[in-house]
Amino acid sequence: MRRVVAVLKNLRPLKVLTAFVASVILFLTQACNPADATAPRQSVGEQSARPNSNVYVPKGENQHSPYEGGMNNFSDVDPRIDSANVKAKSEFLKENAERNVIDESSNIGEVSRRILGKKNENAKDFGDTLREGAQRTADKAQNTSSDFIKGTQRGIENIKDNAGNAASEAGRSARNKAAEAGNAVRDAVD
Repeated sequence: MRRVVAVLKNLRPLKVLTAFVASVILFLTQACNPADATAPRQSVGEQSARPNSNVYVPKGENQHSPYEGGMNNFSDVDPRIDSANVKAKSEFLKENAERNVIDESSNIGEVSRRILGKKNENAKDFGDTLREGAQRTADKAQNTSSDFIKGTQRGIENIKDNAGNAASEAGRSARNKAAEAGNAVRDAVD
């Protein structure tokens, strides 16, 4: 009986409340899942699964791809895709990708080779790209030269400081050695 009383004394109301709230939340989320409650079910004879789940395999009229044999038994092309629009869209995406590569490239020679190699040359784009590349190169050269000048100035200042510190250290070291020599002479005389 004492053990039961000791266990009840050690129970904290916060722990009990936390466990109760967690149980209620778990129960409500599992029992009242809206996806399960609103999804239509198959008839009793077939497998009980939602039409869009991974378990459902369409049969008969629900089948979108006809059986073709081969490794996957079905066509690799989705029958819901409009095949007339696919070719135009792929050409647009190809041209857009080429344009983006040209715009992002920093190598002027490669950009000019790509543009001149195309059948439909666009001189304005080539001139703009060439101008932008030249401007980027000039900016990089200017930044590099200014960074070099700043680094050189800092290096010269460091050398001056080090030379001044070396001179003062040499003087201090010479004084210390002279004092040590004087002390050694006094000790020898004594």
